[in-house]
Amino acid sequence: MKTRKPDSQSRARTCSLMQMCAYDASADSSAEFPDRASMMEVRLQAQEDEITLLKSSLADALRRIRIHDQVLGARKGPNLGVIS
Repeated sequence: MKTRKPDSQSRARTCSLMQMCAYDASADSSAEFPDRASMMEVRLQAQEDEITLLKSSLADALRRIRIHDQVLGARKGPNLGVIS
């Protein structure tokens, strides 16, 4: 299964959303996020984006480990002396 690598735009969007989550709603009630529910929705979206990035990074790391193990296995050759 091929995973999509996170691009700089999705990272920037996640950072931007996280900055918006840090906004203090009590400072100005007529601001962009007037109620707690809206702020929570933005926070949820930021967390979902971060989870997507983490999944992609994990998939990439596991793929690299698998390739590394395959290369090591090819270098060592078959293990003919081991009896199971």
